Parts: sequence; structure tokens; C-alpha cells
Amino acid sequence: MIENIVNKEIYIQLLTEHLLPFIDLLHDEGIHDVIFQQDNASSHTATITSKWLKTAAEQHGFIIMQFPTNSPDLNPIERL
Repeated sequence: MIENIVNKEIYIQLLTEHLLPFIDLLHDEGIHDVIFQQDNASSHTATITSKWLKTAAEQHGFIIMQFPTNSPDLNPIERL
């Protein structure tokens, strides 16, 4: 359980502890076309997060999907 506001440092910690092991598990299961998508929250778009994700993507073999700003087509709640 997260008891704090998710800032860039906590977000990177979450990705390190949960995303990377999950991607490695997918690779172990033979799934190699992994695409990671996130929104434009400030902790997601921080420079340190972007640099960390780029390095992690290169080392762990996944693609980062760019999420367009204010895109209602990619946000299903906008249709409700």
C-alpha cells in the first residue's frame, strides 16, 4: 500500500520493484513484445523518470508508448 503522494522518486521505486520483475517474467514466459504505457502525470513525465525509463527499456527489452497530451481517444472515460 502506498501511503504517500506518488512523486517521481516513489514512482521510480514502484517501477523498479514491480514493473521490471514483471517484464522479466514475461520474457521468461516467451513474451517479448512488451509495451509500457503511462499517462502524463507529473511523476511520469519528470526528466529523471524519463531517463530512468529509457535506460530500463533498453536493459529489459520493452517499448515505451508515448501518450499524447489531452487525447480523449485514448481515454475511455471520456466517452462516458
